[in-house]
Amino acid sequence: MTALPKFRELCRLVSTDQPRWAENHYFRIADNTGLTEWFYPVRESLGAALMLNGQAREAEAVFRADPEQYPRNPRSLFGLWKSLEAQQKTSNVESVRREFETAWKNADGPLEVGDL
Repeated sequence: MTALPKFRELCRLVSTDQPRWAENHYFRIADNTGLTEWFYPVRESLGAALMLNGQAREAEAVFRADPEQYPRNPRSLFGLWKSLEAQQKTSNVESVRREFETAWKNADGPLEVGDL
């Protein structure tokens, strides 16, 4: 099985009753498949699946981990901003929003959580 179907299965699990299993196994699957099989930083999609499932705290952890591998990734900054906003963590929201806007300033259009 290639990485993309495995990741789609993880997203399906996040949206059902097994989000913790999916989140814990995502990193092991990513490590075992090798980065050449991934077309983009897939933590974006895992974080988005968690957000859309109402798990902003878990999504925040995923979005915070992404810059370790992909510094200043605007899509992960957007997800982090939205996850902080959903949790009403006002002390961090503005700085992350500004960082996202700087990184996204030359983009073609707006971004939504579902785009991740």
